[in-house]
Amino acid sequence: MNMLEEDPMQPGREVYWWRRVSGSIDFPYRGWIVKMGPTRITIRVADAAAGAEEVIRHVGKDRVQLVGEYCLKVHAQGPSLLDPVNGWGTFTRYIEVDADLQPKRQVDLFGNSCTLRYDRQHWVDAYGMLGDAKINRNRPAGSWGRSEEVSAQEFQAVWAAAEAGSLWPQQLKTSRSATMGNVPIWLTRPGWCPPPLAR
Repeated sequence: MNMLEEDPMQPGREVYWWRRVSGSIDFPYRGWIVKMGPTRITIRVADAAAGAEEVIRHVGKDRVQLVGEYCLKVHAQGPSLLDPVNGWGTFTRYIEVDADLQPKRQVDLFGNSCTLRYDRQHWVDAYGMLGDAKINRNRPAGSWGRSEEVSAQEFQAVWAAAEAGSLWPQQLKTSRSATMGNVPIWLTRPGWCPPPLAR
């Protein structure tokens, strides 16, 4: 279900808490809502760095997002650094964000009407690759710039149009998964994790 259609936060819902770890860097901890307050939420956090132990935290509502899929688009991307894509100008990137906070599917729609599409099966080719950033829904000015949420239906229409486009067969022919792996590299390696939370 698209996050735009989900129920509001309530006790028992699974969430990500984006904890500020330094400067402007936030790290996502997965947890569950215990209690809702007027400005803060009490959550039970599963801290991977501390093993199976959980901690209770009282955090601002603006630091929490529900676990689930949603879709967004980001305008004025690029130009790309790769040939021949660097000659296509800027593009709008559509992203379907998975429950793990990373892009599940992506479409880049260029001003010259060219489209590129990627998912976790076809994630890299001669034209580009699937994005690898963890996306904080509460910070619309994120890794790729200012974003806006769109419906699952809008994303699906763009995805289907890209599959019907003239570049999709060429993308399949130039797939680099045979040399770079069948699964996106960042999904096969553990990422950086801050020290365990203080109890």
